[in-house]
Amino acid sequence: MNATNIIPFHGFQESARAAFVNMIAATLSTTSPAPPAALAAPQPEALPYLERNEAITRIKAGLERRTGRKWSVTGGSGTAWGWIKVTAPPKRRTWGSKRRENPPPGCSHSEEWEPVDIGEPNRDMSPDDRECLKAALGVHWVGCSGESIPASGDYYREYVDRAEGIHPPRRIGKPYWD
Repeated sequence: MNATNIIPFHGFQESARAAFVNMIAATLSTTSPAPPAALAAPQPEALPYLERNEAITRIKAGLERRTGRKWSVTGGSGTAWGWIKVTAPPKRRTWGSKRRENPPPGCSHSEEWEPVDIGEPNRDMSPDDRECLKAALGVHWVGCSGESIPASGDYYREYVDRAEGIHPPRRIGKPYWD
């Protein structure tokens, strides 16, 4: 065998690599066109970012317009600066809990305690206010302290839409904590 007919090993690798690259390039240049618009995945609507204070203003106005009641919508402070709290105003938060007389043994906490109007401001929301807020926001549950909205543009947008009556909301916030 003639030495000029022998392909060195590294030369073979280079020519195989070049052939592979050419094959991929040819495949990519002949790919099928994009699917028709009707089959394409829907793209989320481009919505402007909401700042915390704008979200607070819009949530408050939307809830008051839709429920006919005043609501306390406030921003957190310190490390909770971005969070938003929605609750009844302090004068309407007069509810608390009292222990039932002779609760059955082994009962749950909610069976042992009952909500009552204590008459002192700055306590918990009434069951009626909780139901009203739950219905207005379209959520499954509102606690006695109201609704907390996490510090995120998607959560702000979600709750502005809920307060303004846009159901389903155009954005749904996703937890960013672990």
